[in-house]
Amino acid sequence: MTPSRKLGNYTLSHDGMFQKRPICIARSGDNQNFTCKRRTPAELNHMRKIMVRLDKSEHVLPVVNVVNTATEAHVLQYEIRGSLSDRVAIEGPMTEGRAARYFKQVLTCLADCSAQNVVIKDLELDHFVITANDSNKVLLHDVMDCEIVNPEEHHEAPITPFIAPEVLMSSQHTTSSNVWSAGVLLYVLLSQHWPFFGNNKEELIQSICSGQYFVHSSWSVELQSLLSTMLCLRPSARLSASQLLHHPWFKIAEMCDPDLYKDYTDVPPTSSSPNVNSMNEK
Repeated sequence: MTPSRKLGNYTLSHDGMFQKRPICIARSGDNQNFTCKRRTPAELNHMRKIMVRLDKSEHVLPVVNVVNTATEAHVLQYEIRGSLSDRVAIEGPMTEGRAARYFKQVLTCLADCSAQNVVIKDLELDHFVITANDSNKVLLHDVMDCEIVNPEEHHEAPITPFIAPEVLMSSQHTTSSNVWSAGVLLYVLLSQHWPFFGNNKEELIQSICSGQYFVHSSWSVELQSLLSTMLCLRPSARLSASQLLHHPWFKIAEMCDPDLYKDYTDVPPTSSSPNVNSMNEK
């Protein structure tokens, strides 16, 4: 067990990892817990640039405090209860109503990002978390995963089931590629399976570029319509996040789930996205 240590008015303990990054728990003098992440000066500068753009978004995990030391900054945010990946692992495939409740918040966050010319790199389930303060609210976990759109910049993207086909070709994330990844996210919430998969990297790429996925017979026509507008091979044909928020599926799905507002309290504090193999075995 990692011994506790002091950081200004906070006590740090429970070192761990979240999204492949080191985190720990910071407890204030009034015994309130926060998630604490270490940041270099360059990382902190990047965070500030993105947070300035997204300061009005209600679906970005806010920064509570920043405590600087001689070599790094400690960024304190509300304690994380778990991610959407954890929700899928615990609940299994969601009803359309419950998925709509979470997914509408994801799209709202993407719409806020798009309005500020910001994209989320390598978007996936673990990017969105639930805090201990509100188990029904979904928040973007870390703006370190965001960047300001720059057509001149290209970054090698890891090949995951969430990656959009055009990113495979250009290594450039756009607001449209975020919509594709969000479509994959919604599919996983509803089925606990990837829409695109393979036994190796080459098969995964082939599956993504085919744009073909299995549609469950129990899914509503409205849901199928929504997915088709997101998982469309032509980026220019995809609806934007703000347009998708007005899709009729949301209204229909929310009316059909009487258990929509159940408060789950059993989400673990750490997360790991399901991998391709484990998802395909289901």
